[in-house]
Parts: sequence; C-alpha cells; structure tokens
Amino acid sequence: MRVITTLFADSPPMYKRMVKVLVASMRVNSPETPIEVFYRSNSDSDLRKVGVGQYAGYTANARKTRHYCELVQMLPDGEQICLLDCDTFVLKSLKPLEEIDADLAYTTRDGSADFLINTGLVLLRATPCVKEFFRRWHDTAMLMLAYPSIHAQYKPRYGGINQSSLMRTIETHPHPNVTITTLHCAEWNAYRESWSTHARVVHLVGDLRKKCLHRLGPSMGVVADLANLWKQYERNQVSV
Repeated sequence: MRVITTLFADSPPMYKRMVKVLVASMRVNSPETPIEVFYRSNSDSDLRKVGVGQYAGYTANARKTRHYCELVQMLPDGEQICLLDCDTFVLKSLKPLEEIDADLAYTTRDGSADFLINTGLVLLRATPCVKEFFRRWHDTAMLMLAYPSIHAQYKPRYGGINQSSLMRTIETHPHPNVTITTLHCAEWNAYRESWSTHARVVHLVGDLRKKCLHRLGPSMGVVADLANLWKQYERNQVSV
C-alpha cells in the first residue's frame, strides 16, 4: 500500500506547510508506508461555470472528486492506495490498513458530529469495478454541482459535495462487485469531536489548525497537545 496526497497549485501557502508536516510525520511514525505528493496545476474554471453562483467550497469539493476519479483510473489494477487529505498528520503506523478486507473504505464520525462521514481518508483497491465506482462518484458530484437541489437532499447529513456525492453513489448505484466498509474517525481520521493523541491520523481543521498554524487557542488540553506534536514534526526539515 502507498499513500497519495494532493496539493493544488492555487492552494494557499499554509497547505504546503501542512503537506511537509504530513510527510515528516509519516517518515517518523509509518516509515514502512511510502507517500507520494501529487501536485495538480489544472484549473477548475470549467467547474466554476457549472457551479456558478454556488459557494466556492463546493467547486473545490467537486474538483477533489474529479481528481480522485482521474487518479484512480491511472492506477495499476489491484493496487491498494490510501487517499489522504494534505491537512492531516500521522501519529501511528498505517500498516494495519493493508489488512482491511474491502475494496473501498471511508471514515465515519460519531453521533455528536455535524456530518456523519469524512473523506479525509479513503482506502481503495484499484479493481476495474472500483474504477467504475469512482467514475460514477465523479458523475454524481458533477450532477450535484449543476443541480443544488440534489445536493440539498444530502448536505444536512453529509456536508460538502465530495462526501454527499459519495453517499448518493453508494445508495443509488448497484455495486455488487465492490465491497465497502467504514473506519472510525476516532482512529483513522480524528476530526474535531474525536481529536486524540491516540489516533493514527489527525485532521487539521478549526481550532487545531489555528493552533498549529497561527499559535492561537488553548495552552492546555488535547488541541494544545496535538499542536505541540505537529510543531515537532514541522521542525524536522523536509523537502517536498
């Protein structure tokens, strides 16, 4: 298995900082797992035309889905890949992912969360059927971008277009040859309500991002503890 993360050319500078820390944290805590950083320069001007008048974040969500689809089509058949958001960092080995007996896995949040899932980590095995599933996921994302009323049916439970279109694809398209499972955010994609120093992967959003990047926020507690770890990895100079 290898990890792939992506940095878009028009991303704010803070994302390059976060990519460097992700790579540094993996070299320390999961050195047996190779990571590849994809730099994408493609424009999303065509998506902005489709989603004219919509929140800009939805266009970025659709671009993420399109990138996933294009990337998966290029993978050798049968390769196992972990797609990991660049605003994450790793605290423990990712090797147990190799034992997941499924073609596709995504992370779920607990009942107190605003949205039920998060696609900051997606695990897949690039079979022909999975590649077809990703094409359908892409098409569903483009449909939601063009028709906000369809996205509105899923947004209250799943959030942005990337996540909402994944769940609509699972619900509405038969996929008998794609086994799908879920992983707990608390271990594999710690997000807000599940932040912990015991997680394998931590997602930098909200207060944690402010603390890591701008030194704003609490001086004690789990946010401070995670920010201190993140800063330790940032001090390890990494060329990305």
